[in-house]
Amino acid sequence: MKDYLRLLYNSAAQYSFPLVRDICKAIDGAAFGSDVLSRIYGAAVDYEGNNTCKFNPKEYDVKPFYGWHWQICSGIVMPIGIGNSSMFQPKPFNFESYAKKVLNDISDSLVALPMVNGTHCMDILAADEDDPSWLVEQRKKEVMIIHRWIREYYDELDANAQYSFPLVMDICKAIDGAAFGSDALSRIYGAAVVYEGNNTCKVNPKEYDVKPFYGWHWQICSEIVMLIGIGNSSMFQPKPFNFESYVKKCMKDFDVIHVKYCGGTHCMDILAADEDDPSWLVEQRKKEVMIIHRWIREYYDELDANGI
Repeated sequence: MKDYLRLLYNSAAQYSFPLVRDICKAIDGAAFGSDVLSRIYGAAVDYEGNNTCKFNPKEYDVKPFYGWHWQICSGIVMPIGIGNSSMFQPKPFNFESYAKKVLNDISDSLVALPMVNGTHCMDILAADEDDPSWLVEQRKKEVMIIHRWIREYYDELDANAQYSFPLVMDICKAIDGAAFGSDALSRIYGAAVVYEGNNTCKVNPKEYDVKPFYGWHWQICSEIVMLIGIGNSSMFQPKPFNFESYVKKCMKDFDVIHVKYCGGTHCMDILAADEDDPSWLVEQRKKEVMIIHRWIREYYDELDANGI
């Protein structure tokens, strides 16, 4: 309960002064009794509402505070403690216990770089000729780490045959360079050689060559309609978005059923139900549950048909 109350007052003080004022009024007003616990309960009711349980929040209720804990661990040591002059029990700041939790490498890639003389964000401000030598060296270390992260990122892209911006530059150079001729088809062929290598056939790839693109196509068929088309301002032939043909292709490729809803946001239908959900969202979830039931039934029917 002590931790809960400390968090209650801290968050109220940080985010909403009127809320602090109301909490103090609830304590002084003693609507639930003049003893200490009744006054505390009055403050909790003002903050949380008159619900059954206030001191044991569910896990997801405290997750937003993880971000702050991460920030004070990764950004700057905040020597914040509780002395003897507040309404909370004393809890002085202890650097040793703090450092055990913070000032160590978390992994090979997430490393700690302590700055004894620094201030918050000092290392990411613009460099100045009066910067002390330790700060100059600190920035060099950070740049080396960021370079490594970027290198590892592109190495992973290459390993997974993902797309690469340098590859785009190389393709554009091949088009402009006109190594195979200056007409349009020769320039296109030059781009294909950069992308595919100087092989015999480039326009009719084998099936496995295009499979990596299926993941994206599946995602935009199964999750959310992406209204992406080609207008008149690019180097490609115009191909405006057409919802009807979009649905037909998704059905043909994956047998995916689109359940349209307007007014919603991404993943809104798979969030936990709430009593304030609009009626259209309630109906939406019912349709989705029916579709999933059908999938499960068909799966087990197929197992039975194959004697599994």
